[in-house]
Amino acid sequence: MALLEYGLANLAVVATNVGECNQIIKNKNTGLLVSAEDSNALGSAIMSSIEDLNLRRAHAKQLTQLINTDFSETRALQTIVNTYTLF
Repeated sequence: MALLEYGLANLAVVATNVGECNQIIKNKNTGLLVSAEDSNALGSAIMSSIEDLNLRRAHAKQLTQLINTDFSETRALQTIVNTYTLF
């Protein structure tokens, strides 16, 4: 849920690849995704995001677009309708 909120707030995200984070964060597209066991990679990803304003802006823009497209109210309702029409 938090990743969706960050996207709606137009924020760049650095996340670890746990749970379903990889369904939202596509590495080097909608954010930076690193292994949960690799603290060095996490540190490097955070530093890359801090140091590169263009990278942050690009990731934030892509994440916001993904959230607005794939996780919108309209999309959720359509998924529910499609599911019920199968029965």
